[in-house]
Amino acid sequence: MTVIIKRYRNRKLYNTQSKKYITLEEIEELIKDEQEVQVIENYTGRDITAITLSQVIFELEKNHANFLPHSLLLSLVRSGGKRIDDIRRNIFD
Repeated sequence: MTVIIKRYRNRKLYNTQSKKYITLEEIEELIKDEQEVQVIENYTGRDITAITLSQVIFELEKNHANFLPHSLLLSLVRSGGKRIDDIRRNIFD
């Protein structure tokens, strides 16, 4: 079952399943517990799951230095996203 999270204009995240506000760290825990998560921008209905998951990764890197190798981060920036496509293909092949 997918946990639907709504993001409001004030940037607060709301878990519609538990009916409580949620933090990025709590989203990280849901994912670690193998829950499917979908984040929807409340005022537009736009799916912003990828953006939110990127924020979770950013927080991991910020709080746990060297979570991602420096070389990987440089490669992602230099490639302008092409490297991410390569990684995605390799994972799913």
